[in-house]
Amino acid sequence: MKRYLILLIVLAITGSLFSVFSEKTNSLDIFPYIAEDFVKITVTSTEYSEIRLIILNTNGETVRTFSRNKSQPGVYTFDWDCKDDQGNILPAGKYSVQFVVSERMTHLTKVVILK
Repeated sequence: MKRYLILLIVLAITGSLFSVFSEKTNSLDIFPYIAEDFVKITVTSTEYSEIRLIILNTNGETVRTFSRNKSQPGVYTFDWDCKDDQGNILPAGKYSVQFVVSERMTHLTKVVILK
């Protein structure tokens, strides 16, 4: 028991313990959260996989999808013009943005469109 405690103290002092627990994770950032006609969506993926952004209206219906096939780990930016997949301007309201990596939703956030 003492050996493990000493090892943890040494790892904590040298900073190695922090690196063990600070594993890189996927992330989703949106700017601005309240928009009129443009939203910049930045995602960080830590996996070699397809990445998708799915934008849903308040009824849970998909209105816009962005995807990148077989992406390497890294940072990707998507520019959303507040239109649906058919190019129609979306009405004012709240929308959900899902970040999907390897068929798993990793993040969910909201954006509001004002007109």
